[in-house]
Amino acid sequence: EVFQELLLRFPHMEIDLFATRFNAKLPHFVSPVPDPLALSMDGLSYEWLHRDLYAFPPFPLVTKVLQKVLTVECDMTLITLAVESVLDYAVAFPSSGIPICLPRRQGLLLQRDPALRHPELQALSLHACRLSSRSSRKKSSLLPSWIASQATEGQEL
Repeated sequence: EVFQELLLRFPHMEIDLFATRFNAKLPHFVSPVPDPLALSMDGLSYEWLHRDLYAFPPFPLVTKVLQKVLTVECDMTLITLAVESVLDYAVAFPSSGIPICLPRRQGLLLQRDPALRHPELQALSLHACRLSSRSSRKKSSLLPSWIASQATEGQEL
C-alpha cells in the first residue's frame, strides 16, 4: 500500500487530519463529521502545534492547509495535486525533501464502498510533500526542489 511506503519514510506521523473512521490511515484522526472515535472534528481547527501530521485534505482546502502551516510550528506530510497554485505557496515553506510522486494504482483513492472509484484517477498527479514550519528545521531551498520535481515528474515510491 502507498501509505505504508510513506510511513516508512516518515514514521513519526501521529494524526490523520482529514479522515473518517472508514478511511483513516493512522490510529488517531480528526474527522470532518461527528465521530466518537475521532480526536476532534474539523482538521483545520484542530491544534497542530508541535505535531507531526498527515493530511490528504479535499483539494479545495489545500490552500487553507498551507496557510495554516505558515502560522503553526508543525511537520506535515501533505498529499496534494501538483499544480501551480500549490507551487506559488510552496516558496514560503521549509521542506525536508522534494515531493514524492504517488503511483497511479487502482486502490489509491478507495471509498468506503469498493465499487466507488475516483473517475479521474489516471488524470490526477498526486504528490506527497513533506513540510516543516518548525524553526529548528527550516530550510530555504523548497522552490528549487518543487521546480525540479515538476521537470522530472517527481520521485516515485
